[in-house]
Amino acid sequence: MFSRVLPATLIAALPAWLACCLSVNPAWAANDAPTPRAAYVSASRLNMRAQPALDGELLTRWKINQPLRVLRQADARWCEVEVPAAPAPALRHGFVDCGYLTDRPVTLADTEAEAANLVLALNRLALDGLAPAAYASLPWADTFIQRAAESRPLLEALFDQLERHFAISPSMHTYADYNSLLSFVAAQGSTERPLPEPITSLLGRRIALLPQMRAAFTADFAAQPAEPVRRPITAALSQLIDARQGLLADAAPTGRSNAFDLAAPPAGRSFFSAGRWAIGWAPLVTAVDSPDKTGAVYRFHYNGSGPWAVGDTIEMAKAWRASVHTSFRYLGSDADGGNELAQMHRTAEGVFEASTVQVSLTAWAITDTGLVSGKLRQVVFAGDACSSGAGDTAAEFVFAKPLPAVVHGVFISSAPIDAARARVKVHQRSYLAPLLSDENTLTSETVVEVDLDGDGVPDLRSRVSTDTSVSGWFGARTRRVGGWYAYDVESLEVNDNGRWRMLSIYDVVTCT
Repeated sequence: MFSRVLPATLIAALPAWLACCLSVNPAWAANDAPTPRAAYVSASRLNMRAQPALDGELLTRWKINQPLRVLRQADARWCEVEVPAAPAPALRHGFVDCGYLTDRPVTLADTEAEAANLVLALNRLALDGLAPAAYASLPWADTFIQRAAESRPLLEALFDQLERHFAISPSMHTYADYNSLLSFVAAQGSTERPLPEPITSLLGRRIALLPQMRAAFTADFAAQPAEPVRRPITAALSQLIDARQGLLADAAPTGRSNAFDLAAPPAGRSFFSAGRWAIGWAPLVTAVDSPDKTGAVYRFHYNGSGPWAVGDTIEMAKAWRASVHTSFRYLGSDADGGNELAQMHRTAEGVFEASTVQVSLTAWAITDTGLVSGKLRQVVFAGDACSSGAGDTAAEFVFAKPLPAVVHGVFISSAPIDAARARVKVHQRSYLAPLLSDENTLTSETVVEVDLDGDGVPDLRSRVSTDTSVSGWFGARTRRVGGWYAYDVESLEVNDNGRWRMLSIYDVVTCT
C-alpha cells in the first residue's frame, strides 16, 4: 500500500490557495540530472520493482525515511535507485515512483502540518457557498454525500498523513485518531442519506488496516528505535490550525490554582524541561499477592477513556529503548455486549476493545519520606470508571518490599532519577464549602509536592480530596457524599516547564 502527500494530478485540480501549501516533492518529478542524489522514501511503504512499470517484478517494499540514491529518472514517473544498505545484493537496485521520494527525512511535524492543510481544505469545502448564518456547525455530512468527488481525495490524503505519522513512530495516540476519523466519517451517513460508494469504499479499505496497526504495538524499541509521540496528532492540528487562523492568544499560560494557593512554578526550572517528561498514576492503590514471590505487587487503578489509555506507556518504552508486548481483547458487539460494555471503546470495526501492555520500566512510588524504586510490569485498560470491568483498568508494579501504608502516586520519568536528592512535602487541611441550600461539605484534602532535584521547585504534585456532607439540622452528624455534587478526586500532576499538567485522575464519585 502506498502513502504520499498528494499526487501531482490532484494538486493541479485543487484551488491555488491549497495547491501551494501541499508538498508533492516536485524536484523529483521533472529532473533527469545524471549525478546520483541522496533521497528518502516519503511513503509509509514504497514498492521497488525490477523494471520501471507497475507490472514489473516486485523486489521489496521500503519503509518511510529509508535512505537511498537516485541514479537517474527513467521516465516521467519512474526513478532508478540504489540502496547500499539493503540486506541482500538483489535488493540494492531497482525502480521506484519518483513521487514518493523527498530530499530529507519526513518528520512527525511534517505530517502534522500537512494534515492541518487538509483539514482546512475540508472545512472550506464544507462551507463553500454558505452564509455564516446558514449553519450552526460544519456540515461535513453534506460534503461527503453531495460533494464526494471533491472530498474523497482530500479525505484519502488525510488518512495518508495519519498513516505516515504512524509509520514514522507507531503510536496508540495516532491509532486512536485514525480510528476516530474512520468512525466519524462513517457516522455522517444514515439509512435515509447513505454515503456514496467512493467514500464507503475508502472506509472499507482503511478499516482493514486497523489489525495491522495494532500488530505494530509489540516491538523491541532497542532494535527498532522510534521517536516518542507525546500528543495525539489532533492536538497538534488544533494548535496549527488555530495559529493559521489567528485564534491563538498571546497571553502566557499560567499554572492552575489549588486549595493551598501554591504559585505556578517558574518556567524553565522544572526537572521536566529540556525534553524530559513523565507518566504517572494517581494513588488509588490495591496490594495483591505476588505469584512468583519476587516482591510486593501493587495495582494502581486509573480512569481511562479507551484502549489508547495505555499509549503513554508505549511511548515511555520508546524513550528507554525497551520491549513491549501489547494485546487486545474483543469484548463483543452492540448486539451481544449489552449495557455492561457501554463504557468500553467501540472501534470502527464495530467491536468493543480492551488493551494490555506488558513492559519492564523503572518506576517510583511517592511516600511521605521519599521515593521508593520499583518496576512497572503491565498496564491494562478494561473499561472506564463507570464500566463493570473498571477493576481491571490498572497499572501493575512490583517492589522489593511492601510499601508504607500511604502512597501518594507512582510515576515513570524519561530521565534518570536520583532518589537521594528528592524532597517530599505533605500539606493537609479540612474546610467547609457550600453543598446544598441546607448543608455544607466538609472537604479533606491532601496535596503532596515532590522536588526531584532538590532545587526548591516542585516537579510533581499529588492531590487527594474527599467530601463529606455536614447536615445543618443534625449538628456534627456527617454522611458520605454521593452524586454529581461531590468532588472526590485523586490526581497526579507534573510541572511541565512552568504549568501543572494532569498525568492521571480518578474521580471516585463519577458513577454513583
